[in-house]
Formats: sequence, C-alpha cells, structure tokens
Amino acid sequence: MQIYEIFPELRAPGFTVPVCGKPAVMVAMTARSGSSHLCKVLAAAGDFGQPNEIFNPRGNVQDECVRLGVSRFDDYFNALTAKPAGHFLFKTCWQDFAPFAAVWRQIFPDLTVVYLERKNIAAQAISLYKAKTTNLWHKQHGEAHKKPPPVPYNYTKIKEAEREIIIERQAWADFFRREGLMPPRLLYEDFETDITKALDLFEGLLGVPLRRDLPANVGLIKLADEESKALLSAYWKQDCGLT
Repeated sequence: MQIYEIFPELRAPGFTVPVCGKPAVMVAMTARSGSSHLCKVLAAAGDFGQPNEIFNPRGNVQDECVRLGVSRFDDYFNALTAKPAGHFLFKTCWQDFAPFAAVWRQIFPDLTVVYLERKNIAAQAISLYKAKTTNLWHKQHGEAHKKPPPVPYNYTKIKEAEREIIIERQAWADFFRREGLMPPRLLYEDFETDITKALDLFEGLLGVPLRRDLPANVGLIKLADEESKALLSAYWKQDCGLT
C-alpha cells in the first residue's frame, strides 16, 4: 500500500504540504534495526510522546487517522505535530519517506536526522525473515504471546531479506549524499544491551535532559534467541560455501 491511497490529495495539482512548526528529529532506519525499542525508551525518557512511523501506510497512518478523526493529510499531520512537546520526534524507513523526499525541507524547516543502522546485516536479515514468517514483530514486557512454531531454515528467503535491507541502506545513503546531509549514526549494537549511548546522543541533539532512572523493563523484549543463532550460523556457512 502507498500513502497516496490513503491521502489521494497528495497527488492533486497545487497541493501544498503542511509545515511542522517546531524542531523535528527523524530517525531514519531500516527494518529490524531496533527502532521500536529505541522509540519506546525515548518516550519513557522524555516528554515528547511515542515517536512513531508517521508515514507508514500499512497500519500506523490508518490507525492514527481513526484515532484523530481525520481524513486529509494536512489535518493528520497538523494534529500530530500540535502536541505541546518542544520537539517532534518520528521514525521512518526509506520506503515510506520516499514520497516526501523531494519536499522534506518544506515540511520540516528545522529537521535533525539520526541514522539508525545495524552492523551485522546477516543477523538483521535473520530477524526480518523470522518476523515475516511468524508475523511476530515485537514483544512488550508482560505481554502474553503464543510461542510461534519453529522457523525453517530457508537460504533464499534470508538472502532476499538481506538484499531488501541493503537496497534500503543504499537508498538512505543516496538521499543523504544528494541532500548534503551527514546525520549522526547510531548502531543497534551500541544500545541493544545498554541504552545509555542512545540517550546521550538524543539528549545532545534535543538540548533537554532525558530521564535515566528508567525501569528495567522499559522498551521491548529482544526476540533473538537460540533459533536465531542457529539460523545465522547455517546462513553464514552456506553463504561462504562451507556447506
């Protein structure tokens, strides 16, 4: 689904995009790079609400339109950015940001970008493959989930997931280069077990203190397990021609 299907006026001649009237921070990310966990922690540490995928038409946008009681993009966007927080934080993958890439400066006159990436792309691909196979994308503390059935090893589908991630990473790199942007990079591996480095980065960007006395169960539960390790090992071996 494309966002134009929800907001057809975006393609109407003469449509004027709305303008964010406050400083904004965009977390540019790829799938399974820890963005949901990061944003839940940021919501607990600051007073700007939950940073969401505001351009994601596959669920987030539709749900928010229902909650806000709006049907036009400008009403939707203005309602989101009208919250009293001094900054507007959101996250997006390239696929969802691409329709706005040519007009981002008009929409966000004061935008800071943080690029969230993962060093271990193979592990990221395993995570994406498992999520697509089980439809289990996140798990919150205290949330009951029926354990999904074992995920079979499938080299072709894992390779497809890896290519998907690589293509999106390249799209972000091209955008940054084209727009003359050099966003700070935050690695998943730097905050997966200790969120301190991520909080330090955002505290510096926002210029406001973030709470550090966070509960131990803040954020999301890491889904990688022994099965993930076994899939990754099998994938590495086959990718290197060792099987």
